[in-house]
Amino acid sequence: MLDRAHALEVRGDDARAIVAFQEATRCQSVAADALRGVARIERERGRLREAAAALTRALHHLQDDRGRSFEVYVELGDIHAQRGDFGEATYYYRRAERYRPGDQALLRRLRSASTLAGSRAFPLAPRSLDVSLPHPSGEWDVESWDAESWDVESWDVEDWEVATA
Repeated sequence: MLDRAHALEVRGDDARAIVAFQEATRCQSVAADALRGVARIERERGRLREAAAALTRALHHLQDDRGRSFEVYVELGDIHAQRGDFGEATYYYRRAERYRPGDQALLRRLRSASTLAGSRAFPLAPRSLDVSLPHPSGEWDVESWDAESWDVESWDVEDWEVATA
């Protein structure tokens, strides 16, 4: 089941791949992987809420798998950061930290997200900052965020809108 879903995903048949992944969730041994597949496709489509929901469901199947739980918590943190919800991102990065304390890549993500979550400038996002889309490279590069380099004062508050991603 899972192989079929992956093959459909590789071919770019996202709609059928999601159905195949969802069917695979019925098999307990591959449910977490199937839900991560759903999340991957939903994230690529820009459907971040659906991606986060699939990953949250995947966590229920990974209670005894510390390594994969770590990966899912990091993915959830990245998705919430991509949505501009840095408080939630911080929460999930802290959950991941319980599995791998001292992981340098995770600590960079956590530091950036918690800095941005603490800023009162980020309940809203300027229209020029599209938090719903990944980095132009195709990946959301959370590790390169540096809150101190963001020139928040140059943003015109009149141009801000609620980030709805």
